[in-house]
Amino acid sequence: MSLTEQTLQHIINALKNGVVPQYGIEYLCVGREKQLEEISRGFNLAKDGSGVVKFVSGEYGSGKSFFMKRIKLEALRNNFVVSSIKINQGFRFNHLQHLYYNIMHNLSILEKGETATSIEDIFDRWISKIKKMPYGQASCEIKEILYNLEKYNASFARAVTFYIRARINEDKELAGTIASWIASESNIPHQLKAKFEVIGDINKINALDFLKAFIYLVKYMGYEGIVILVDEVELIMNERIDIRSKAYENIRYIIDECSMGELKNTLFVFAATNDLLNDTEKGIPSYQALFQRLGNPVDKNNAALSDIRQPILKLPDLSDEDFIKITKNIFEIYNKIYNIDLKISIESITNWALYMYKEVEPQMKKVNLRKFVMKVVEVFDIIEQHPDITILRSELKKIEKDGVPYFKAALKVTKGN
Repeated sequence: MSLTEQTLQHIINALKNGVVPQYGIEYLCVGREKQLEEISRGFNLAKDGSGVVKFVSGEYGSGKSFFMKRIKLEALRNNFVVSSIKINQGFRFNHLQHLYYNIMHNLSILEKGETATSIEDIFDRWISKIKKMPYGQASCEIKEILYNLEKYNASFARAVTFYIRARINEDKELAGTIASWIASESNIPHQLKAKFEVIGDINKINALDFLKAFIYLVKYMGYEGIVILVDEVELIMNERIDIRSKAYENIRYIIDECSMGELKNTLFVFAATNDLLNDTEKGIPSYQALFQRLGNPVDKNNAALSDIRQPILKLPDLSDEDFIKITKNIFEIYNKIYNIDLKISIESITNWALYMYKEVEPQMKKVNLRKFVMKVVEVFDIIEQHPDITILRSELKKIEKDGVPYFKAALKVTKGN
């Protein structure tokens, strides 16, 4: 693991506070191999020109945010532009123009590590490339791009035309204004928009056309396409029925656009708790046009026959081996900072974390991954700060009887639930 001590410290601090760290996520996303393989298949489909939609579903604390962060990392490594957005009070998915705005304002690329970027940064890379070309070749490339952009939206193509001129003439102010308009900023005065011959703003009618045009540019500039990650989608259920229904309609529309080949080189991944897929009153089952498109990811009579290629990817419960592996990976990070001598096995550290977790939340039937990770770091911190402590130097075994876990340290048996 070639990470600096400062980065390692960032990872540990983030985990201790129940936050998904910015780095090292590949060492912490455990037990999701099949789901990652399916996401990789989605990358390949998007590279080949398809539009793909996936839903990641799991209980609260099941590791959805870890998994989404891992998807982002893999997408960047596969040369995609990535946009990570969340449902919140300012963005409810009921307006396509708001979707486009949020996509354009949360872009990332891989350049010397994950880098937040903007539409202007991406344009600038292309402009720099054009400036190095012979005049004739550059002229042909610009004409070809503008011709193809016209097929998506004439205003978008016109704005790009004026952006190129502004950059060539080193008019940074005009270029910045045009980039802001393309990114769906709506507070641009009419007199400024007149300079690049556009009228109005991006709206629910043309928002998806603008997105298609941007994706075409991204592909032309050498990227594989775009991956759009939408987290906390279950918050749509908290909205009024009209807002909720419109949000579901927009998701259904995106699925249809991808399925029909209208939205190319794109992978949408929506993450939500299981409630979104199960709640018949406010969840997706309340909007049958969307629910029917998602299919049934689980054969209730035989879980072994579950179809992972369905749109819904359900995150399974982690096994005992998975929790041990997570503990081991966290220890490898922690030990590079503090160099502690555990004196007991990683399995026992895992069990001590589970024991402490159950002591705080005895009614929890399933282990919340986020809270478990916090307890693992807490155990390591106690051992590191109190090297003479004896209790956490004892091997601890986990025993299940009638589905109830018990923890046995030396001769003492403590009920853990």
